[in-house]
Amino acid sequence: MIGSIDSQHSHKYELFPNPTTDRIEAKSELTIDYIEIYDNTGKFIMVTKRSNINFGKYKNGFYFIKIYSDKANFIEKVIKQ
Repeated sequence: MIGSIDSQHSHKYELFPNPTTDRIEAKSELTIDYIEIYDNTGKFIMVTKRSNINFGKYKNGFYFIKIYSDKANFIEKVIKQ
């Protein structure tokens, strides 16, 4: 997946595997400062500085992952099965 919510810059990032059953990995050509996770209603779940996130404890459904760096921010929908 490639995308950006920073309209002035286009930077590559990846979230995989998506869909996931257990873990998700975030990678970017930029340094990732931190990652926020929200459920499908927009409720904040957690913040982490780790790029490998354990999704095993979350219910099945979809989540929004926000990746923050010093130059751009990204958002992506992730499906937990």
